[in-house]
Amino acid sequence: MPNSKARFFILNLIIVIMLAAVVWKLFDLQLVKGDQYVTVAKERLTTNIVAKAPRGEILDKYGTRLVSNKVGYSVVMQKTDLGDSEFNDIIKKLVDV
Repeated sequence: MPNSKARFFILNLIIVIMLAAVVWKLFDLQLVKGDQYVTVAKERLTTNIVAKAPRGEILDKYGTRLVSNKVGYSVVMQKTDLGDSEFNDIIKKLVDV
């Protein structure tokens, strides 16, 4: 059974190499490229979407308007790393608009 010790050593070596590769990749993602990923994540927090709905009015057979279009706006806010006072100031400015 001297061959089994060599197999066990090779298996352990492969596991250590794979673990080292995972640790290196985590180090690279967190410390080396961390600032880049933080910037990308912050850019994705805010999106502006303008969608015009090309819907027509609904009329009955006599031409009387049953449903008409009305422009509406909606605002969605997510509190991230702002303090309460900063967040409240932003909400106040938004309400004043």
